[in-house]
Amino acid sequence: MKEALRAVGYGRVSTEEQEKSGTSLRDQFAGNHSKAKDIDAAMIAYFEDTDSGGFYLTRQGLQKALQTLEEGKANCLIVKDLVRLTRNDRAEQALILKRIKDAKATLIFWDVMYEDSPLGEFSLNVTGDFAILERAVIKDRTMKGRRRCAVEGVMPARTVAPFGYKIPTRNDVIRGMYPPETLGKYLIDPERAPIAAEIFHRSLAGESLHGICKWLQSAGVATVGGGLFWRPSNINTILDNPAYYGKAVFGRRRMITDESRVFQGFKCRSYEVPVPEAEWIRIDCPAIVSKEVWESCKRNREENRARLSTRPTYRLILTGLLRCPKCKRVMTGRAWSKNSVSHYKCKEASPSTNSIGKACWNKHINVKRVEPVILDTVKAVIRHPAAIEVAYQTYYDSLNNQFKEQEYQALKRELTDLNREEIATAKAQVQGVAVGANTAVYETLLREIALKRTRLEGQLAAYDKVKGEPQSAKDRASLIQQMLEDVELVLDVSNTTITANQKNHVLSKIIDCIYPSLTAEQFTITFRAFGDNTQLVAIAESGKPPALSVVSAPIFDKVSADWQ
Repeated sequence: MKEALRAVGYGRVSTEEQEKSGTSLRDQFAGNHSKAKDIDAAMIAYFEDTDSGGFYLTRQGLQKALQTLEEGKANCLIVKDLVRLTRNDRAEQALILKRIKDAKATLIFWDVMYEDSPLGEFSLNVTGDFAILERAVIKDRTMKGRRRCAVEGVMPARTVAPFGYKIPTRNDVIRGMYPPETLGKYLIDPERAPIAAEIFHRSLAGESLHGICKWLQSAGVATVGGGLFWRPSNINTILDNPAYYGKAVFGRRRMITDESRVFQGFKCRSYEVPVPEAEWIRIDCPAIVSKEVWESCKRNREENRARLSTRPTYRLILTGLLRCPKCKRVMTGRAWSKNSVSHYKCKEASPSTNSIGKACWNKHINVKRVEPVILDTVKAVIRHPAAIEVAYQTYYDSLNNQFKEQEYQALKRELTDLNREEIATAKAQVQGVAVGANTAVYETLLREIALKRTRLEGQLAAYDKVKGEPQSAKDRASLIQQMLEDVELVLDVSNTTITANQKNHVLSKIIDCIYPSLTAEQFTITFRAFGDNTQLVAIAESGKPPALSVVSAPIFDKVSADWQ
């Protein structure tokens, strides 16, 4: 008797435009259910993703859909077409198809059912290659178009204009708010430009960033994003932008996407890297201040960073390390005199310390109570390398459980196939040149192949790292213990020949951050990464041995949304 079809549906969109062009999540939902009805399948689960680029590992909806198949809850996956699954490269396509095949499930598109045969696989590969080529061509054309616009004096990045400027978008022109010739041009905002100029003049006169924030706050001036809470970082963004003296810049940073970062414990698969200044494109725009004023402000701020930082004689042992558990910002601490009792507190503990008039965590932590706990914990970690080894072994074992040999071998085969594809494409390009044909398509294919190789090699490197790390726990623990033991003598509380400033300097080299609990009874110490992206974490509590663990990234790395 033929097994009844139990379907899991999947939909994905990456842009707002797709929402309007017949591939919206609503349309896919209706289409997938209609297809299930046509083939007499019971839809037992449905998952969706909204993800530009369609990456494999970080699409939670896709992962849950495949997991549903692997658990035997469903025996077929219904999706609109192959592009909804992937159009990045053959590696992703092979991994997805293999997981479906291993689950003994069937892949069903709206217009065709995937046939698990050489002919079916060939047909799917051809379709996938066209999707991959289309994506590469669109990306290449888009980037070239953006740079060409910048060279012609039109700013491609128009989402948010700098404070004091307006940059008309296409929708602004369509609505008749600006003439067509102003599209992408920097225009002076008559209301905000004088305020921007005043920010520069106040900074040049020596007013602090906090002082400028309070002035803007009291005047009721909104930020670029429409917020009413000004922070020093907002002012720095203005003072650092060369557009204010008439030279806007496009292309200072480039976004890199590397999905193997997921294996390495990073939260985001994409990151920005600086672009060499020679590759920047400068766009002339109306100036709000002179270049001399802009450069003077920059020079003054650089000098102030060194001149106005905390004096060493006032610095406490945990200055710059202890962070507020609520807003995640550095807590302040100061030794007023030899006889007074000093405390650490959140910088925003009092409404008078910020422009919004808002109080954060108002707990004051006694220096004499917290510093011995932290120092004793650090010394306990130094003296017990076996505990460090156990923590790392536990971490590596958890990584090893995530490793799948089959996916690793699939990546290696894909890389081999890619090398063959590159050789064939290069030969075709040479033949095309010989007969005088246009070889632009081959150049695009070769660029895409190079990107695929970088991606595959990164994924393989991440797998190799995971495979090799479980055997290195002892070595890693020994290395960390050696690095830490050199500071034990310096941290001796009874050693009065070493100042608090010197101890702070030493601790800053081995500790990334310290977070107290809301009751200030426990402290989470995150040590710096030594040679890789892993970090040792110790839970410190008075009278108790430290509890150790290992993480792939800092536990708290973002300022609370309430204080951004």
